[in-house]
This record gives sequence, structure tokens and C-alpha cells, in this order.
Amino acid sequence: MYRIALVDDDASVNNLFKGWILQGYPDANVEQFLNFKDSAIAFAKNAYDIALLDVDLGEFYRTGGVTLASMLHNKMTPVLIISGAATGELRKQMRDVMLALGAWDYITKPVEQEDLMNQIRHALSWRDGKTSLSQEQCDPDLIIDPWGHAPSTWKGKRISLTLTHKKIIDRLVKNINKVVSYNDLVNLLPTGKNKGNLSVHIRTIRSEICSVDPDFNRIKTYAGAGLSWEIRK
Repeated sequence: MYRIALVDDDASVNNLFKGWILQGYPDANVEQFLNFKDSAIAFAKNAYDIALLDVDLGEFYRTGGVTLASMLHNKMTPVLIISGAATGELRKQMRDVMLALGAWDYITKPVEQEDLMNQIRHALSWRDGKTSLSQEQCDPDLIIDPWGHAPSTWKGKRISLTLTHKKIIDRLVKNINKVVSYNDLVNLLPTGKNKGNLSVHIRTIRSEICSVDPDFNRIKTYAGAGLSWEIRK
């Protein structure tokens, strides 16, 4: 039986998410928290299989979710951020902070039930050890730490990647200089399993690495076939 923490100061949203979770996991113990103080006390005492956190938890805790995520950082607890608190550049900054704290992913409200449940299923599966990222590093310029205990880096410089991005990169670097089919890569996506959504992820990966290395060109696209991570001598 999974023990799940659900933190959102909007009672209607909190109850909605609990209902969705119990539809997928009827035996789960879903502990609901409507404020920062109660959730912080619980996180200090208890272990959870996954935590769903809002960022803005009231007037005095506008970034309370950041503090809560940091409390779970070393407890091997997947943290899924579900927030409508930030948009545009502020959202990117908040997302980068959360990923640096090892968050599973950052989802912007409103969120669809199917998308939320897919994220939860993938996180719990990874938590159970049923899926994992390769620990083998096939590109000397790349370091990826799935749990965020050390930052993901490119040529020694920090990059912010979601778990989905890491899974895509992992699949590509394990097949260096070989084309990985679109279908194989699309199947790594937790939601929106199509080439269009894959392209969005690839653009984000390229953009993030290019932010620290403008000359980055490892990812090659082969029309109609797939993608390749290439290191040519």
C-alpha cells in the first residue's frame, strides 16, 4: 500500500486530486495537508512513497513548496510539483530550482487527470525499482544524476533536466552514433506519446544544454527515421 502526501492549500483542488489518486490506487493511504506547517511536521517525522506539492501555500509561505521539496531531497521520495504560481521566466526559474532539489517534474495547473496519473504511475514505478536510468555514462562530457543528489552537468556546467529529458538522453547515449527510432523515444514519454510532443522535449533539451554550451550539436535528426546522439572522430 502506497503512502502518498498531497499538499495544496485549496481544499477543492486537494480533494479533487485525492479522488483521482484513489481511483487509480484504491488501497493508497493519501494524507492531505492544507498548509505548510502541518505538512512540514509530517515530512520531518514520516516517509512517503511520493509527494504532490503546490508551491504557493498561503500569505506567509509563497514558496513553501520549495522548502518542503528540500526536506524530502535525501529521502528518495519522488516529488511532483503541481503549481499555478509561476508563469513565463518566473516559471522557468522555479522549475529549475525544483529540479535542482531532485523533483520528479514540475506541472503547471490546470492539469488533466490522465496526465497527473501517468506522472504518478511513472514515479511510483521508478521508486519501486521497476525502471531506472542507466548508470553507464557513454559521453565523457555528460553527467546525469536521476535523483538529483548531484547536479546534471554538461562539460562541468549545471543543466536542469526533467526525468523525461534524462530518460530520452539516456536512451540516445546508450546508442551513440546509432539512430534510435521515433517510436522507441515516444514510448519514453509519460504523457502525449506522439512525435510532436517528443519534438518539444528535444528542443528543450537542446536549449538547456546550449545555454551552457552554444556549440552543442550532439543530437542529430534523421527525417522519417529517428534521432542520434553522435560523437564522431
